[in-house]
Order: sequence, then C-alpha cells, then structure tokens
Amino acid sequence: MSGAQKIIPFLVPPTDAVVCQPWMMKEPRQEGLAAVFPEWDSATDLKLSRSVHLDSQRIWTSCSLATDDRVAVIAEWTSEGTSLRGTSTSEAIGYGDGGDRTISLQVRGGELGQALLLRTRLILLPGKGKSESRLAPRLPCSIIWKDEFRVALEGVGSRFPMETIDFDQLSGVPRGASWHLSWMPHEPELPLSATVRLCLNSRRESVIQAVVAQTPSAAQQTVRRVILWDVGRRLVKGMLENPEFKGDIGGYSPGSLGQAVTSLIEVHLHGDTVEGLRSLQKAQPDLFETLLQSAFDPLKEESQ
Repeated sequence: MSGAQKIIPFLVPPTDAVVCQPWMMKEPRQEGLAAVFPEWDSATDLKLSRSVHLDSQRIWTSCSLATDDRVAVIAEWTSEGTSLRGTSTSEAIGYGDGGDRTISLQVRGGELGQALLLRTRLILLPGKGKSESRLAPRLPCSIIWKDEFRVALEGVGSRFPMETIDFDQLSGVPRGASWHLSWMPHEPELPLSATVRLCLNSRRESVIQAVVAQTPSAAQQTVRRVILWDVGRRLVKGMLENPEFKGDIGGYSPGSLGQAVTSLIEVHLHGDTVEGLRSLQKAQPDLFETLLQSAFDPLKEESQ
C-alpha cells in the first residue's frame, strides 16, 4: 500500500536515548554542514564528523537486550548522482559503555553528484545471551535507531556536466569565449545530465585550471563564482520563460533539470515566488537582471 507506515518488528529505544549533534565539516572549511552546499564542486573532498550521545541503560532496558549484547554507531554516505557510497569505522559498545561518541566520514569529491545523503545508524551486535522478551531485536546488524540528513550539492561542478573543447569546433560560438552553456529550457522533466552541458574553451587554460583546482587560489575562486553567476542566471531566466515551469521541487524527479533550477531559486532567491519573478522579469527586465546579479553575486566575498 503506497504511503503505508513501515512497522518495525522489534523493540526500539525512545528517540531521546540517542542524541546526535549536527554534522560538522572539517574540510574544505570548519563549520556546520547545511542542507545546501551552494559552492561545492567535484574537486572538493569532504571531511565530516558528528557527536552522538548514547544513554546505554535506556537503550538496553527499552529494547530488552541481553547483558552481553553490544551495539555500534555507524555512518554511511550515499551520492544520489553517482550511487556510490561509503561507511565510517564502528566501535562495539556494551551495556554501561554509553556516553559521547564521534563518528567521522571522508568523502572524495569526484565520487559525488547532485546530493549527499548521510545516514547514521545504531545497529545490534548480539551476544550469546538470551533476552527475556520475544520482541527484543536478535538478528545481527538489526537497525534499532536511525537518522538521515540530505545535503543538496549546488555548485557548478556537481550540477552541470562539463567538457573541454576547442571553440573553433563549436559552430556559431565565439572562439574567444571562456565557456558556453548548452541546454534545453523547455524540457524540465528530463535528467539534468541530458539537457545541460557546460563547455570550457580549451584555449582558456586559466579558466580550466580554476575549475579543476584541488585548492583554488583567491583568483580561481572568483572565476568559479563568475561561472556560477553566469550559469545560474541563464538557467533561472530561461526556465521562467517556460510557462510549464511551476517551481515546485516536489513536482520533478531527483536529478532532473526542473529540480535543479527550482533548487537554485530556493537557495539564491529565497522568498521570491516563481510568479513574482516572472512578473518582475516582464515588467522591469533591468531590475530583474540586477536582482539576479545580487542573488548570484560573483564578488560577494570581496564586497564584504
């Protein structure tokens, strides 16, 4: 039955018996991990960690675990764009060994795309003892508690397929341009990978180096922000001109062009409705352009 709630066939701990702190980034910079990473690119590796507090007495009592049972906290990452995944190391925790634990993940940027799903699990490592309750979890690796956190990766490197090409080979494209965005704004339901391509001019070595740099310099970061500004404004402008685009992120499948542009609007133009943006675009196109400049401001860091 669609939408039916899944029934767990064994006892689980109360929600406050396992308390997780927010995910934190150690690299590329040290700060809390937000639900949207607007400047991420495929050259950026992530080092993540979070603190987990376990009330072992309540876990054992509420789940009717045997005294020699153990549990383990483990984290797993999954990329929605590449379907690749990885796990953290785990530590067996016995009765009375609760308290604070730190779990860590290292994720290579080249293995990510579209979104990063972080799952934290408390799993059972059964001992040889027998529980007094028939409802106690007994199968190895039974998930007795779980938590999920999704991070939308909104940077140019995650959202747009790119290729390097000599612009002499692109008909009608000025050979002196640094990049060219090729896309189809009238088919938002199609996969982003099939409708969008960012071409980098092979003659512009400095631009290519800025895009692929593992640790970009200040100048290279500016180049990246300019590309994000240019691509972002083109996608938003073009999609608003499509009358079938409603800006409902739930109305498009994950990885689609429609979802990507809706996410751009939510992140960079938060508070503005699709209808309001369309009205401004038609009535005051110059002001609309300035709004997009402000939303995708490529000089934001320098102006602060």
